[in-house]
Amino acid sequence: MKVYFEDGILTHDTAPSRAFWVDATKGASYCFNQAQYLQQSFVGNVSIYTNDLIILLNADKFAWNGDTFEIYLRNKRGEWKLLKDLTNRELRQGHNIYRLWFAGEFEDKLWGSDV
Repeated sequence: MKVYFEDGILTHDTAPSRAFWVDATKGASYCFNQAQYLQQSFVGNVSIYTNDLIILLNADKFAWNGDTFEIYLRNKRGEWKLLKDLTNRELRQGHNIYRLWFAGEFEDKLWGSDV
């Protein structure tokens, strides 16, 4: 599953095309269940656009593709960037993506001039 994570309100202006919306305003349980349903229904071959932290907390379940996390964040120009391109770390399935994101691991490359 591809996850497009928005740190803010979901809008049509920034939404990736052909992605299902999983909006945090509906609650964590709803978002978790909706993401699970979409993943099972489309056998992982689906994209979601979300602002719910529950998805980042469960990134190993939703976004791990066997090689890396298929999570995208938007840079200051509004372009979606793959998470692995925003860090020098080798991301592994056991990494807590929420903690890395919250601690600012991806900020320099996301908001810096080299993106």
